[in-house]
Amino acid sequence: MAIKTVLVPVTGTSADLAALRCAFTVGRTHDAHVNALFVRSDPRDAIPMLGEGLSGALVEEITEAARVRADDEAHAARRGFDEVVAEFDVPIVQRADGVTRFSVGWSDITGRTEDVVVQTGRLSDVLVFAHAAADSTSPAFVTLQTALMSAGRPLLLAPAKSWPAIGSTIALAWNGQAESARAVFGAMPFVRKAKAVHILTVATMRTKGSAAEQLSDYLAWHGIATEVHELNAQSEPVGALILRQSAVVGANLLVMGGYGHSRVRELILGGVTRYVLTNTAMPVLMSH
Repeated sequence: MAIKTVLVPVTGTSADLAALRCAFTVGRTHDAHVNALFVRSDPRDAIPMLGEGLSGALVEEITEAARVRADDEAHAARRGFDEVVAEFDVPIVQRADGVTRFSVGWSDITGRTEDVVVQTGRLSDVLVFAHAAADSTSPAFVTLQTALMSAGRPLLLAPAKSWPAIGSTIALAWNGQAESARAVFGAMPFVRKAKAVHILTVATMRTKGSAAEQLSDYLAWHGIATEVHELNAQSEPVGALILRQSAVVGANLLVMGGYGHSRVRELILGGVTRYVLTNTAMPVLMSH
């Protein structure tokens, strides 16, 4: 599998720039097409939330205000997109033309954000999101967690700081679980291009240190050399240990499983996942 399509949802906030720069960096490295997606709220969706018995004039006023707000957000998102396009000096291409090269596109779709992002993301090789604090009430985090659980594609989380290279040195957080395996599989286009790959395994009651050697043997069959690090958490949180060791080896991409379970559009994150989401300063590729 190769990375040829990258989806980056944008919202018109300052966080867009970090996500766009991260997505464009990936697109340039992998000769991929990056689609910036703005999802505009349907103004009619605001009406049922406000109760019944509203006058026609008030309904029209509310609908118009929602439309204006959506337009303002779309214009702000497009300005950020155009700014990063100019930085990267990349052509805007709206449809595939059979030529493999780095290009970008813009989409403006009306609908429910989580639904549109998930549906569009299922036909993308990787989704890029600005880093969002693990706050279940934040709209940005709700969209991120819904995509993690439902899109079936790896998510690349972009920190506020721009990274000139993403994936030249990779840290694979490995515990042998299904989510971890999916994350490694989703990261293979990065892993094959990396100059150095480090496997980090934290010995716990559920994870044996030998699990790292097993992954190393698997990747060796793919011609990929790795360095194994068997870590002991002791009193340090596992998430903190993984982030610290990733920094020690000079990683510019951390790959890990996104752990948790959903119940009707709610994601209950595991402790390690939540810790990394809240504290990471480097790009993180996650799969559920």
